[in-house]
Amino acid sequence: MDLLSFGDEGAGAADNSDPSDPFTSVTAAATNDLSPVVDETTYSPHEEERQDSTAHHNPLFGAAPEAPRLVPPVSDLNALYGAQSGVLFEDHNLQVGVRMHSEADAQTVVLGFYIGNKTGDEIELRTFVPMHVDAERFEFSFPEPPPTILPGQQVHISTSWTCLRPYSEVPAVELEYTTAESDAKAARILALPLTPNKFSTPASIPAEMFLKRWNQVNGPPFKLGRSLSGNATWDTQAVQDTLVAFGMQPVVVPALGAGAVNAASIFHCARGTVKAVPCMVRVSPQGKNTGGALIEVATADEAVSLSMLVGLVGVFERIV
Repeated sequence: MDLLSFGDEGAGAADNSDPSDPFTSVTAAATNDLSPVVDETTYSPHEEERQDSTAHHNPLFGAAPEAPRLVPPVSDLNALYGAQSGVLFEDHNLQVGVRMHSEADAQTVVLGFYIGNKTGDEIELRTFVPMHVDAERFEFSFPEPPPTILPGQQVHISTSWTCLRPYSEVPAVELEYTTAESDAKAARILALPLTPNKFSTPASIPAEMFLKRWNQVNGPPFKLGRSLSGNATWDTQAVQDTLVAFGMQPVVVPALGAGAVNAASIFHCARGTVKAVPCMVRVSPQGKNTGGALIEVATADEAVSLSMLVGLVGVFERIV
């Protein structure tokens, strides 16, 4: 089963803002003034090596699921944070691929699942249902999947996800199937790559405005950071490209120092009226002769800050 077989589917600031600037006006509308907070980073995702999407035991992914009853699977959830398609899960029996695209309003993501049977016999798809979905934060459509997948074939399940409020736990799906060789159920809980950047649009803002807003957000829980160790040589262009793939617009801010890459986006959600949360990111090298990077995120909503940081850490762990 090859990825080529996938279908083609299409307030962190005080109220002294300039209302003529769109990024500023969005920020002002998103929240009231922030209370002072300590100027240090406190959030640190789990350090263990991630073998698949169930290996995330941080707040974004909720409680750790039970140990799976499968041979070691192949999955790279981190890669999907900054991509629109890829493999969500694969073992020796089946592959679950995904392809995503955002609707025009940026509040809705269409996520298509492509479940392929790699065996020479039918697979019985016992369970494929959403989990960990907060009805206050997501509205979704998730049709019932077919009961069986024929040998060498794949089924397509198109789902839709509308973000209603900022969130700190991504939805997941429960996958359970049996094969002709065994009646034992193989089960897996798969976190979905519906991080906030999937509901965001790049924001082009002046350097002065970025600097002003960045300095007005003092620390946790609205400004969070994480240091990543690594041996790779710092590559500014690679960092910029990664942030663009993550749905952000790079911003050159000389006053914040040379070497680092800054970027901005706006996260969208709606329940009745649209809410837009400005997001600012800064990625800087750890030192001249050492690998690694410092990732910092500042937004006007603590749930957005946390989940954006988790997504960015997942992406940058692959390149530092």
